[in-house]
Amino acid sequence: MKARWLHGFATAALAVLMVTSAAAPGPAKKIVIISGEQGVGIHDCAAVNEIFATMLNESGLPVQAKHYTVWPEDWEEIADADAVVFYSNGGALHPLSERVTELDAMRKRGVGLMCVHQAVGFPEGDALHLAKAWLGGHYESGYSTNPFWMADVTPNPNHPVSRGVSPFATEDEWYFHMRFREDDAGITPILTSAPTEAKVTESRRGTEHWNEPSAKAFGTPQVLMWATENEDGGRAVGLTGGHFRHHFKNDDYRKVFLNAMVWVAGHEVPENGVPSRTPDYVELK
Repeated sequence: MKARWLHGFATAALAVLMVTSAAAPGPAKKIVIISGEQGVGIHDCAAVNEIFATMLNESGLPVQAKHYTVWPEDWEEIADADAVVFYSNGGALHPLSERVTELDAMRKRGVGLMCVHQAVGFPEGDALHLAKAWLGGHYESGYSTNPFWMADVTPNPNHPVSRGVSPFATEDEWYFHMRFREDDAGITPILTSAPTEAKVTESRRGTEHWNEPSAKAFGTPQVLMWATENEDGGRAVGLTGGHFRHHFKNDDYRKVFLNAMVWVAGHEVPENGVPSRTPDYVELK
């Protein structure tokens, strides 16, 4: 009887141990957010990135986010990151161009990437080559365009980055007619909307901010945010909006940002999306 009791106790204890081990969370996903220079109200990358890092760390998810305005002197401080997020300047001022070799090594080991607004544009050369391989799409001068317009945004209901995100409308500097890799390999649209000439000309910027190639896209759904899954296992997200900081009071707009950061880091996005509080205007200022 005693042996049977001990056997039953051991079996039950083992079952509890197995359940506990299965439920135990793994190490937190490390998300590095780079902002570069700070604007005021527009392109206010540093202030907004600080809010995003705080919200990710408050989310209850096993993620650890840290915001840097410039690259740390000690690269080892971020070399083990699971994702790098650039909500920053683009073109010749893109922070990625300062660390192409190190970042390419991170890409090859499956680290995630997210680029927002100006950061979807890259200088010619090694930085652009890396972006094509990692992000899968980019802003191309003379082909893409950057007018302000009111977009009625439709999220892709079949992708984790869209979880908990409802359709929304907002006027932003939504770039469109992006240049994607050949055959759109590995690219999944996340947010789409159809620009029209009327929407562009009625906004705060006029027709000088679109060109002939992009004008051909009027009336057809354009990819404003996309997700990429690469052969090396790495994930990436590009998002063309993000000019104004006050838009982050919009719960759907803010959620799709946070969902994307978690997804590119390789963590499962919650069923209802990443939870966050709505920032007030004082915090946004």
